[in-house]
Amino acid sequence: YFMQPPFGMFQKNKFWIFLTGLSLAVMVLGGVATLRYGAGVASDSVKYLAVAQNLLDGNGLFDHRGLPLLSWPPLYSIMLAGMHVLTSLDVFVAGWYFNIFLLGLDLFLSGVIFQRVFFTKPLYAYLATVFVFLSISSLRIHATIGSDAFYLTMTLLFLLAMDDYVQRRSYRAFAWVVVLSALAPLLRYVGLALAVTAGIVILIENRKSMRVLLRDGFVLGIFSAAPIFWWLVIHNIMTYGSLWGTSNDRTVDVLLNTELALTKMLHWF
Repeated sequence: YFMQPPFGMFQKNKFWIFLTGLSLAVMVLGGVATLRYGAGVASDSVKYLAVAQNLLDGNGLFDHRGLPLLSWPPLYSIMLAGMHVLTSLDVFVAGWYFNIFLLGLDLFLSGVIFQRVFFTKPLYAYLATVFVFLSISSLRIHATIGSDAFYLTMTLLFLLAMDDYVQRRSYRAFAWVVVLSALAPLLRYVGLALAVTAGIVILIENRKSMRVLLRDGFVLGIFSAAPIFWWLVIHNIMTYGSLWGTSNDRTVDVLLNTELALTKMLHWF
């Protein structure tokens, strides 16, 4: 497995101090970088913020054009509305502060993973953490209102929980795997990959125990499928008659979509 138990020659206490300090520092840097103009607002950000504000105003899950939210899952906008209720901050400011906090949290979680991967080579863990700290792409993602940063957080937490499940057969870790597999598709549709990954790991790890395989697989399948089933089938299809919110006469340009996807991927590096 790509992650090993965090034991051996690793001087953990020094690394935790280093990791905590670097996580706090990157949050300060993120705050400084966005201090003058606030968080970045892309076209996606407008929809997230508008849906959150409409939800707070009692209008339901509708975007800035007055159209129902169908093509995107609702969790991020619901979270923005929830943060306003808890803090009384404007949804824009709440999203801005939340993403800056996630900038530090994601660095910390990345460091934990590096500590487990390079437990016999601590220098590699330090260097890998510094590389994430210096990542312009990471700063760009966290400095813009959007679900990308929180999806990264979910993915990192999922990897750590999956590792604990594999290494220790921890029920608590399995519960986290199920919760994250259920929530991730409500944040981004690509979050279904977490449930699929968990299913494959459960199949491989429990192939010699049919009872455990069926038990864990059943629990994962039911609880991870229920939320996205509610959103796509009950909310989208049964309420509005559309799965994704696109009209039937709309043509999907595969080549254009491929070009845009590759262009997006180039900005990751």
